[in-house]
Amino acid sequence: MNMLNDKKETNRNFRHFERRADGAGCMPKRPVPPLCSSCGRDLTVVDKGSEGLLDDGGVAIRMANILSSAEHNNIILTGEAGTGKSASVKLLGRRVAEGKVRELSGKRIFEISIDLLFNNCYAAHDKGEKLRILFQEAEENDIILFIDEGHRIYGFGESNSIGNIIKPYITSGRIRLILATTNVEYDEFIGRDAALARRFERLRLSEPNAKRTCEIIRSVFSARYPELTISDVVISRMVELSARYIRDERYNPDKSLSVLDYTAAWLKNSGEGKVITEDTVKQALAEKLGIPRERFEQNMTCNIRTLEQKLASEFSVWGDAVSELSQKLSSALTRRLRNKGPLCSAAVAGSDMGLLRDVAFCAATSMGFDKAEITQVSPTDGAEKLVWPFVRNPNGAVIVEIRKDSVCGESEILGALTMILTEGRIRGRYGDVLYSKVPVLILFEGEMEKGGGIGFARNETTGRIRLTDDQESLLRLWFREERPVCFGGIRREDAAVLYECRFLPMLERQIELAGAPKITIEESAKEYITERLASPDCWSAAPAIISDLIRRAMLGEAAEYTAYCRGDGITLHNAGSLDDDILEVG
Repeated sequence: MNMLNDKKETNRNFRHFERRADGAGCMPKRPVPPLCSSCGRDLTVVDKGSEGLLDDGGVAIRMANILSSAEHNNIILTGEAGTGKSASVKLLGRRVAEGKVRELSGKRIFEISIDLLFNNCYAAHDKGEKLRILFQEAEENDIILFIDEGHRIYGFGESNSIGNIIKPYITSGRIRLILATTNVEYDEFIGRDAALARRFERLRLSEPNAKRTCEIIRSVFSARYPELTISDVVISRMVELSARYIRDERYNPDKSLSVLDYTAAWLKNSGEGKVITEDTVKQALAEKLGIPRERFEQNMTCNIRTLEQKLASEFSVWGDAVSELSQKLSSALTRRLRNKGPLCSAAVAGSDMGLLRDVAFCAATSMGFDKAEITQVSPTDGAEKLVWPFVRNPNGAVIVEIRKDSVCGESEILGALTMILTEGRIRGRYGDVLYSKVPVLILFEGEMEKGGGIGFARNETTGRIRLTDDQESLLRLWFREERPVCFGGIRREDAAVLYECRFLPMLERQIELAGAPKITIEESAKEYITERLASPDCWSAAPAIISDLIRRAMLGEAAEYTAYCRGDGITLHNAGSLDDDILEVG
């Protein structure tokens, strides 16, 4: 009874026929072998799935020539995810079906699923038998086998591995095989077996440029969505937005095609017409990525070009450090987004962590990031909390604080940061690898070096920052020989500028917000405050002094006070009274 059922199943599978079309119409029907039918899909067809496929830069022609060769007629396609490896094989199948490849006339290309092939196979012997049956069917029926994720044929050298079973068949030329895999997986698996690798002709696919991607989008759009309309300008803008904001493991044209499909679906479901505009693309992409739509109105290139101007207006007394930091961050202009590592990164050192934090936030906002998209973390937070900002919002910015007294030495945390800073990769919660181009600013809290040489007073600082040994090790690990941008102490004349540009405006603003009495700074108090601002913690000292002044003024009953220096502190005098109404400020 089982034999009868198997025979019926085989006859039913043989009734599957391919439809092959040329200029004269359909070619005669041909039977499909049972195993190829159950675990594979015929690509030698002219159907809707193959419409919109453009010339892939000659890859399909090169594959056709290799497959037509007497020897060395097996192919392995390598390239990053989404660059069109499977699409090139589909294009070749369509051309064979149309009769445009003379030497492959009469042959068929089947895409084989390894999972379906080895379904219910638990022993290596069963897998080997399935493979031999598959190869026999391919040999007897002029079938070219295509296996996506082709690195899975590597079996770490076992005698019954798929790779070792394949070798005799492809060496003798009995079958023709096409494999597709990424560059990393080829080097990790196929490239390790020299005997297997040399039996394949390797074809490398690179990511198409923006112009080529636009052509692919236009062709696919015309085939998939004939009822919709889109202009070339909108397609170009869609490709630009996709390259900038979709920063995962996918490459073009796949990432741009995903945006196209989502936008078309969004337009149909919203019922807002049949024309895809730039506004439609931005609205759909903002919803897809979960980021503010206003972000698309910002031009990061222009923002980075004006970064130095914005930083200089806020931190004018550190002019050299501002110029150096702006130059480092501006390297994103000349770096392709697909290069390894984050969009831009920089190491900043100083003894005042409040200053470093404000510099980092100002730099991130100047590049176009909203305050809600800037995350501040520390290695002592734990590996999961450290990685979470990169996973949650791949289009934000991250500030990492490395304090001098709390450097974390856990290998898991240091490994995660190293992978982020060098390759832009993150391991997710389930062990999967995620890609991120998040700008990263590393803040190193150090100590001011003392000037012990000739010409320096005993306690005078040199303006240089000394890091701990652990911080120096992390700096070499993440930035190699590159030194951090140093925001050190300032001179007496710079402190006077900081007093006028930051202290006084902040004092007036805080008095207004708190509803405190008016405070007038006399010359003696100005001299005292300027001396305080000339210290290594100058940036954090200003709000501390202001907070103390306002607190003391609000404790009194006067409507206006005058501040002047008295001893080692500041005294507040009731400006509206002749009495000695004095409030001491530490």
